[in-house]
Amino acid sequence: MSFDTIPILDLSQAKDPSTKPQFLDELRHALLEVGFLYLKNVGIPEELTQKVIEEGVAFFDLPMEEKYIVLSRLHHTTNPLRTDSKLK
Repeated sequence: MSFDTIPILDLSQAKDPSTKPQFLDELRHALLEVGFLYLKNVGIPEELTQKVIEEGVAFFDLPMEEKYIVLSRLHHTTNPLRTDSKLK
């Protein structure tokens, strides 16, 4: 596996029947030969992308104790197997 650049694929090409075969060939190459890619024109508004980046920076700027509080709450609400009782 050798490559010089990260493959950049344009998702809008997948929606056009005339460019979809080329897109799929490029996607196949990126996944099988490189292992990752950058996908552009995915339809996510730029404002949302910027807001996510801002929130991420704000989270990582928090003191570690506050990060742990946020992460413990997130883990508790997304892990249906977790209970509040301690294992004995």
